[in-house]
Amino acid sequence: MPPPPDVSLLTRYVFENPWPLGMGLMLVAAWAMWTGLRQGIKRRQQTAGVLALISIAVFSAAFLVQTSGEHAKAVVRGLVAAVVDGDPSADGFFASRAVIAFGSPKNPGHGLEMIEQGLARVASQYPIESNSTTMLRGYTQSGDVGIVHLACWTTVRGGYGPTPSQWVLRVERQLDQSWLITHITCVSINNQTPSSDRIW
Repeated sequence: MPPPPDVSLLTRYVFENPWPLGMGLMLVAAWAMWTGLRQGIKRRQQTAGVLALISIAVFSAAFLVQTSGEHAKAVVRGLVAAVVDGDPSADGFFASRAVIAFGSPKNPGHGLEMIEQGLARVASQYPIESNSTTMLRGYTQSGDVGIVHLACWTTVRGGYGPTPSQWVLRVERQLDQSWLITHITCVSINNQTPSSDRIW
């Protein structure tokens, strides 16, 4: 799996994952309030109140702001569900200019027609019996672009048991404000670097 894109600390630990910071502040606030009341230290009680307010602000910001990474994760969840169900509308998660690459996102890509052929082949020749998403991490690259790292264990009809696969997907906000996949990379299948002629 390629390294994830750089994400600002504010985005990562406030908007996308507020729990470590928010809960840490709340625990410190609780300790400060308890010791302040017990020892009669008013300044410590005031500090506890400020920390509790900051913690609430962190969780409120995370609730109110949906980042590009979070939008991207929602799109990819929908795509996975559609592919597992054999839904013929799964190609609707892709932009018309979407491409698929193999091995690395930097490798040359193939157009939407290959993506549609691959989806149709999975639905008709290799229907999915079960799928477990083992990794789904979203990263905000910009205000209009989210990157998702996806890993699955998938069993197809007539296959040889669960097969691991890894994917990188680029999801972009469109002019109509919808979010669609513009680039998908099949990084590995069964821990081997794939190629278009081997899996499609």
